[in-house]
Amino acid sequence: MSAMNSKRMWIMPTLACVLVCMLALRMFDLQVVKTAVLKQTAENNRFFHKVVVADRGILFDRFGQSLVFNKPVFYQLQSPNRLYSNRTLVDESTALELMATASSSVFTDQYREYIYPDALSQVTGYVGPITKEDLDRDPNLALNQVIGKVGLEAMFQDELKGQDGAVVYETNAKGEIIRTVSEQNSVSGQHIQTTIDGELTAYIFGLMKGQKGAVLVGDPGTGEVLSLISSPTFNANQFTRPPMNESDDENKKTQLASYFQDPNKLFFNRALAGGYPPGSVFKPVTALGALENGAVDADTKVDDQGTLKVGEFEYGNWFYRQYGRIEGSINLVRALARSNDIYFYKAAEWLGANQLAAIARMVGFGKRTGIELPAEASGIVPDPAWKEKAVGEKWYLGDTYHFGIGQGDLLVTPVQVFQSLTLFANGGKLCAPTLIKGTSGHCQDISVSQDHLKTIEEGLKEVCTRGGTAFPFFPWNDQEENKVFCKTGTAEFGAADNNGHRRTHGWFVGFTHLNTQPRTIRLVKNGRLEKTEVKEQYPQNILVVVLVESDEVKPFREGSADGGPIALKILEWIKDHR
Repeated sequence: MSAMNSKRMWIMPTLACVLVCMLALRMFDLQVVKTAVLKQTAENNRFFHKVVVADRGILFDRFGQSLVFNKPVFYQLQSPNRLYSNRTLVDESTALELMATASSSVFTDQYREYIYPDALSQVTGYVGPITKEDLDRDPNLALNQVIGKVGLEAMFQDELKGQDGAVVYETNAKGEIIRTVSEQNSVSGQHIQTTIDGELTAYIFGLMKGQKGAVLVGDPGTGEVLSLISSPTFNANQFTRPPMNESDDENKKTQLASYFQDPNKLFFNRALAGGYPPGSVFKPVTALGALENGAVDADTKVDDQGTLKVGEFEYGNWFYRQYGRIEGSINLVRALARSNDIYFYKAAEWLGANQLAAIARMVGFGKRTGIELPAEASGIVPDPAWKEKAVGEKWYLGDTYHFGIGQGDLLVTPVQVFQSLTLFANGGKLCAPTLIKGTSGHCQDISVSQDHLKTIEEGLKEVCTRGGTAFPFFPWNDQEENKVFCKTGTAEFGAADNNGHRRTHGWFVGFTHLNTQPRTIRLVKNGRLEKTEVKEQYPQNILVVVLVESDEVKPFREGSADGGPIALKILEWIKDHR
C-alpha cells in the first residue's frame, strides 16, 4: 500500500472524530453552560406582551366643543386565535353583525377625525405612524402608536397620548393564543381646551380661499387667539382616515403626494413661520419710538413735497408715486391716517436706527412670541451692527428711512404683528398670543406714556375714517359707536420689474370693541335639539391681522383694497353672530 493511500485512509475517521467532538461540545454548551439562558428565552417566547394604546386626548374649542374625535374603525380577523392574523377593513354595520355571533373575529381600532380639517389644519395638526426618525428621538415609542406630527397634536404629544396598557397572552409554538395571563388597563390622554372659535375660523378660511396669506383674530386683552389661518393648506383627515379599499388607498396616496409637491407649500404655516416686510403696519412702532425718545411730539410737523432727497438718492411718498399728489405740512396723527412715508422717514432719522431697533424688539419683533405651535420664526430686526455682521456693509441713512416705514431688511411674522398691536389696543399692555384656554402670564405692562399711546390711537382711528387710507371701513366708522382703529400696509419685496415696480403684499391690522353676547351652544343629537347652553361671554375686544400675499394673478396686493375687505367681513360676522 502506498504512502498516499495510507494517508487517505486516515482522513475520514479523523473528520468524523472532529465532528463528534464539536457536536459533544455544542451539546454541553446548550445543556449545561447556557441552560438557564435558553430556559428563560423559551419562557419569554411562551408569553406575548401586547401594548394596548391609550385613547388619545381630545382638543376642544373655547366653548367646550370637540375639534377632533377618536372614531372607531373595524377589522375582521381571518384567524382570531393567532397573534398575527390577516385582517380586512369592514364597515360598522358588518362589524356589529360579526360581533353578534363571533366577537373575537372583530378587531377595533380608532383614528382621528378632524371637524375642521382644512381651516384648522395648521392649528390642530395631525397624527401619523411612528417613523425611524421618531424612534431615534424616543426609543420608548411603541410601533403601533400614532404620534402628533405638526400643530397642537405635536406640541402636546405627551399630554394627549395618555398611558398605554398591556395584555399578556400565553401562546404555543404555532403562535396561537392559549390564554390571557394578565391585563393592564390604559389611561386616556389629557383633554386640552383651546381658545379657538371653529365656526369663525371656517368662515375666514372661506374668505381666504384661492388666496395666499394668513389671518389672526383674537382678544388683545388676553392674547387669546380665536382664529389662526394659513392659506392655502392641507386636509388633515387625509392623513388619518383609513382607506376602505385599494382604490381608496390609491386615491389617498395620490392626494398626499400632491400635497407635498404643491409649489404653494401647503405645510408652511405662514402665520408664524413666514418672514415678511411689514410695510406701513410698522409705522405705529416708529411713531411710538419717536414719541418716547422725544424725536417728535404730537404737534411736530413735516412738509411732504412728494420726495425726500439725500445726495443722489430720492425717497418718495406712495401718494406722490401713485397719483402725483402731495400732503403738504402734516402732524403725526395725520401722517398715520395717510400713511405718509415722508413723515416716517424723518421720524426714523431723528430717532436713530439703534433706538428704532430697540423699540421694535420691545414690542416683540425679532424673537418668537411663544405661541404653542412648532416652527415659529424669529424674524429680523436690523440695526447697524446686524448689517455689518450679516451683510458686511455699512449702515446708511437710506437704511434708516426704509426701516422707519417697515421696509428694508426688517422681517416679521403675522403672529408678531398681532402681538405688537395688543400694546396699542390695551393702552400699554403687551399680550403674547396663546392658543390654550386658561393659561396665564401672557401679558406684561410696558412703561410707555399714555399720552403717546392716545396720540397714536387717534391716528389709527383716523386711518379707518374718511380721509384715511382704509376706505372699506369708512361706513363702519361713520355709523358704529365703537370705532375701528386700524392700519393698512402695502409692503414691497423682491427685485423690481422692467418698469421699476416691485411686487407687494397687502396688510391690514385693526382692533375694536364689540357689544357681543354670551355664546349660545345648541347641542344636537341624531338630528334633534337636546338642549341649549350658554357657555361663556364672547370677547368684546377684537384684534384682526390680515396678510394677503402677492401671487401670479395679482402681483401687487394692497392693504386697503385686498386686506381691508376681509377684515371688514370678519368683524361684521363677529358682530352679527356673537
